[in-house]
Amino acid sequence: MKRDWMFLQAVVINTLAALLYALAAGVIALGIACLIEYGGIEKPFSDDDQTLLQNFLGWFAAIYALASGAIIGQSWAKLNKLNSEIDREADALALLVRTAKMCAHSDLAKSLSLAVRVYVAQLRILNVHDNRFNSETYNAMKEIYNCLHRIIADDKDTKDCIKSELLHQYSEAYDARSDRFDLVDQRVPRHIWWILAGSSLAWLWGFFWLKIDAASLSIFTLLCMLFFLTYTFGLARDLDNPLTGFWRIKFTAFKENEF
Repeated sequence: MKRDWMFLQAVVINTLAALLYALAAGVIALGIACLIEYGGIEKPFSDDDQTLLQNFLGWFAAIYALASGAIIGQSWAKLNKLNSEIDREADALALLVRTAKMCAHSDLAKSLSLAVRVYVAQLRILNVHDNRFNSETYNAMKEIYNCLHRIIADDKDTKDCIKSELLHQYSEAYDARSDRFDLVDQRVPRHIWWILAGSSLAWLWGFFWLKIDAASLSIFTLLCMLFFLTYTFGLARDLDNPLTGFWRIKFTAFKENEF
């Protein structure tokens, strides 16, 4: 029930954000239309101007599609990479707990398993609000290392191959955790968003200059373009930040019964 409510909340928030994008773009477009209509700007309604405008919109559409597609594709690949790193971290910790059961001293193995369960519990609570340093998960990861250090230093009866495997799985988990934070910190540069927003506005402006006799067709064309530009820009912004919005990272790979 809680997940359904969170999903519905995310859908409502993203719908409202898309409507705000559309409203802002519509207001700007309306202002441009009024400027053209009443500002004394000569309209390109000659046949030569219309042909040039149509060719320009076609060329611009190809460039815009490549640019926006590259941003969305890169952000989508980053999201998939983040989820892969989360799966890698969860798998490494699960194998760490299972390997610890092979230790000769069960009390040391239990302390390590308990430290891993504490880390997983804190991570599920913090979720996307987890921090690399100065957080409950960071302290829990240090406790896992301390437990591992006690096994290697004090447990003389455990075979070296088991200790090596424990170190390997801990290194895998720590490396995956570090890669996760590195990917989260990656963002599309701010000036790229200004270029994308300005390009969207310029493309929409060109459709106001198209000479279309039927008013219904003109309105339909503008509404379709407004929806497409708003959806593209909103999707790119949503995918760029994997901690918020509808498309974000999930820690479902950390299942409590595996630790």
